[in-house]
Amino acid sequence: MDNRNLKFITDEVFPHLLNEGKIKIPEWANKVKIDVGTSINAPNSEIWLNNDSELCVFAFEPNIFNIKHLHSGKQIWPTHLNPNKINYSFFYTQCALSNFISESEDFFCTDIDGGTSSLFLPIDTKIQVKEITKIPVITLELFFEFFPWEKIPYIEQIKIDAQSSDFNIIKGIGKYLSERIVYLDVETTTNNQYSNNETPIELKRYLESNGFECLNWGINATFFNKKFINIKHNINYSIIGD
Repeated sequence: MDNRNLKFITDEVFPHLLNEGKIKIPEWANKVKIDVGTSINAPNSEIWLNNDSELCVFAFEPNIFNIKHLHSGKQIWPTHLNPNKINYSFFYTQCALSNFISESEDFFCTDIDGGTSSLFLPIDTKIQVKEITKIPVITLELFFEFFPWEKIPYIEQIKIDAQSSDFNIIKGIGKYLSERIVYLDVETTTNNQYSNNETPIELKRYLESNGFECLNWGINATFFNKKFINIKHNINYSIIGD
């Protein structure tokens, strides 16, 4: 990691997550899941945390309007993150994830449904852009460079729903994909709603080449890392749609 990226990450992106150069894990937590793209309600995080008192969640959400709604606690959808969990068991960073690092990129915040916001320009006329904001972009590989693997040896589950950025985010996990991730849930395609050439079959092949087995395939897919077959029964796996 070059010094510029290091300073950018530690000073600008997630100084709130760091303690002595490492991602802070609550003393009571011994399990971690990651929620990429929370939308306005972060339903998976809410259910995960309600079902496991030893779990904490790290989330990435680029849309400032979605972040504000998470803090508000307003119930638009049936399942909504309890805002009391924020900075206790749920820790978010307002940035986008991909397979590159940038201090500032355009992010298309959409109207009506903030969960359809994207790094890519919507080309589906039903998706209306509310505001174009500037946000930092990092990789999960970079995030994991700061992770305390001596305390938490693996990530139980990563859920990605990032509106056409999902494959790029997976590639951006780097070496940690095959080494440290047990379950991975991903949106394989948006059916060409954004200005990005999606390749869902390549996504599947990429994950399988990294040791993952596809447990469920479709617009939303679930993969399991066969490296962790001996601890599969220890993982409290669950997923719901947004």
